[in-house]
Formats: sequence, structure tokens, C-alpha cells
Amino acid sequence: MITSISKGTTGATTSPTTLTTSINTNGSTILSSSPTISTPLSRPTSTSSPSTTTITITSPGQNSSSTKPTSSSLPTTTMSTIITTSTLHSTTTTPGFCANGGIWVDGHCECPLGFTGDTCEDISNTIETKAETNGTVQVVLRVTNRDFTEDLQNHSSSAYLEFVKNFTEQMNLVYRNVDGYQGIQVQNVTPGSVVVDHVVIFSLIMTAQAQEKLNNITKDLMAEIRVVTMENCTDDEMCFNSSDITVRDNSLNFNQEGYCRENVPKGLEDYFFPNLTSYGFFCISNCTPDTASTINCNNGRCQLTRSGPQCFCPEPHMYWYQGNRCESRVSKLAVGLGSAVAILAVMVAILAVLLFRARSTQLSYR
Repeated sequence: MITSISKGTTGATTSPTTLTTSINTNGSTILSSSPTISTPLSRPTSTSSPSTTTITITSPGQNSSSTKPTSSSLPTTTMSTIITTSTLHSTTTTPGFCANGGIWVDGHCECPLGFTGDTCEDISNTIETKAETNGTVQVVLRVTNRDFTEDLQNHSSSAYLEFVKNFTEQMNLVYRNVDGYQGIQVQNVTPGSVVVDHVVIFSLIMTAQAQEKLNNITKDLMAEIRVVTMENCTDDEMCFNSSDITVRDNSLNFNQEGYCRENVPKGLEDYFFPNLTSYGFFCISNCTPDTASTINCNNGRCQLTRSGPQCFCPEPHMYWYQGNRCESRVSKLAVGLGSAVAILAVMVAILAVLLFRARSTQLSYR
């Protein structure tokens, strides 16, 4: 017996599939199929195609066939692909305007020393500096294991330059632990073995305590010298006489007025003057608050301008002020109301006089 089964589908998205099964009378089965599937990427659709199944049964000796059609719906699935595109937008920030040499950084103006405000247009009434100065200490040491020669008197000779080089390198090791140490300057070399007069330089932040700080540094310097003179030295090193040490004349080299004139904005040098405090060194003006020279603007605000310190009175659209220091004020509204009342009173008085005269005239005619 041979059975043939065929399935056919019609639709826009699935090709027909034919399945044929042959069954022999001897019990063997032959199965063959030829599927073709095509799935295009398109917009999502859903279709159902009718399917027809034909079963043919053939018996030996029979030439007739019996066909039973059946109908079913086979769902088909269509796949779709969604592609998402991301677009990165870059933002460009236009630099803002900064006056008086200000620089636009991260959305705001960074103002140079002496200027302030959102656009650096205002002059600072007070300038806080980071002033530093050099403090010096005069030191004289006697080198005991070196002999003085004539060429040491010539500051351009190779012997003098070599001696100064070796002395400087050794003293750098001695002074390096003292706070603020910057270096030395050899000023003179004289006989007796070799006597070296030199200046030791220190850096200090300018405050009211700077001189006191230098005095303490001088004590620390003396302690370091005593330590090295007490130690045993070799011929490769310079040895010093511990009983012949001179430390004198410590001083600060700082011109306060000159520093302010050099560091305030150009054209404003005459409006600033130095003020040394325990917190640091300031260049102040007559608009700096709480100083002996502060201008009293009464109800107003003192502000340094290119023309010098000036008082700016509050609410000038509402008040008149007497003088240039905002000493007293008169309300414009009150003056306006007072004027209106005065005018009204005059008008009432005139009207009363006119009425009185008119009434007197009428009475005289009777």
C-alpha cells in the first residue's frame, strides 16, 4: 500500500512544503520531504495560509484512489530587526568677557591681583599679597686646616673660586636644616689661617612677626655651627675654630611701600599704602574697612575707582544726598508729596479768597 501526503501553503512569506510518505505492503516505509523556507527582514506582519492535505491509499490490485481533503491554518512568524542609531551632540561654550586682563576659566572670570567682580571690572579696595622677603645673617668663621695664599685675594683667580666652591658646598650641609635656608654669599677671605666672612640667606613670609622669626633662625644657625665645629674633621674637609665664631647683623630686606607700588594695578599706585599685620602683608586703600584711614561714607559704600576712593550712596533714585559722603538724605517721595500738599493748600486759599470776594460783592448790591 502506498500513501501519499502532500501539504501546500500559499502566502507571501512562506514557500510551500511537500511531504511524501510511501508505505509498501511489505511494511517498509519511505519518507521524503523537500522544504524551502524564506524569511525576509521586513516590517512586522502576521499571516495565516490555508493548508491542504491529500491522503492517497492504494491497495494492490486497485487502480482507484480515495482522496480526502482537509483544511487547516498554519501560523507563520515573520522576524523583524530594529536598528537604533545614537547621535552624540557636542556642546560648545562661548568664553565670557573678562576685563582688566581677567581669564575665562570653567565658566567664570579669574581676575588678576587688584581686581574683583564677576567680570573683573571692580578695583579691589584691599589687596592681600603673598609677600616674601630675604632675611640675612652675617657670619664669620676661621678655617684652621687651610693656609692663606696671595691668590686668595684675587676674586677672579682659580684658587679663590675653588676655595669658595668647596666652602659653599660644605656650609650647605651645615645650614640646610635651618628653616628657610636659601644659600650663602662669600663676601671676603682674609689671612689668619683663612677667615671667611659670608652672608647666610633665609626666606621669610612677611608678617608682623618676621623679625622675631629671623631672630629665632639666627639662634638655630648658631647651634648648627657649634655642632659642626665640635666634630672631628678630616683633611678633606674644612675644620673650624669653635672659639672663633661671629654671628651678627641679622636684617630683613623688604621695602613695604615699594612692594605695594610694584604690585597694585597700574595707575593706582597713589591710592594704596602698606599694612603689615600678624596675618600677612596687605596693600590697603582709604576704602579698606576698620583702619585708621578708612573714609566714613555714613549710609553709603566706599569703593576705590580710577579717580580715587568715592562714596556710593544707596537708592539714589529714591533719595537726595547732601555732600559727597552720604551724610544726610531727603526722600524724593516725601518732597513730592509735600510739594503737592503745599500747592493744594495754596489753591484752596486762593479759592477761598475768591469766594469771599464774590460773596462780599453780592452783599454790596443788595
